Amino acid sequence: MDHGSIEGMGAGLVASLLAGTATGLGALPVLVTSELSRKAQDRMLGFNAGVMLAATSFSLVIPSMMEAVPARVARPEAARTCAQGASASRAAFLALLAGLVEPVGALFGLLALSLSSALLPWGLAFAGGAMRDVISHEMIPESHRGGFEREATTGLMWGFVLALVLDMSLG
Repeated sequence: MDHGSIEGMGAGLVASLLAGTATGLGALPVLVTSELSRKAQDRMLGFNAGVMLAATSFSLVIPSMMEAVPARVARPEAARTCAQGASASRAAFLALLAGLVEPVGALFGLLALSLSSALLPWGLAFAGGAMRDVISHEMIPESHRGGFEREATTGLMWGFVLALVLDMSLG
């Protein structure tokens, strides 16, 4: 393994750690908000689904076809955890903990990649498929369950557009 690949693996690990931290930071508003309406929760879940859908499309699936590098995703779900009865501090802690799983997964992915760069497109495609499954089978149905489908779908569109703009402007 040459010096350049070690630097690349370190940069990937740092990027993954930042994405995991962003997941935890996304839960912090729950600590200052006493209670969110079901409508607001559905809108936020839809927004998160849109961000994840854009990240899946533009940072995982398309690069897997072009053999590019993996991407970043944040998915705050603390509001939903609070709505299910958890305290705000517990929900924020669980979101941070969930975000810290990302660097561990990235480390395993980077180690596998160091064994064979031919695994990269397959790994990106697999991750993209897994994320799309979570979005289509869990997040979208849950965001529509409360009767605010229009708000959830609008949130999804805004999340997708924001992630697209950020992806295009930040590269």
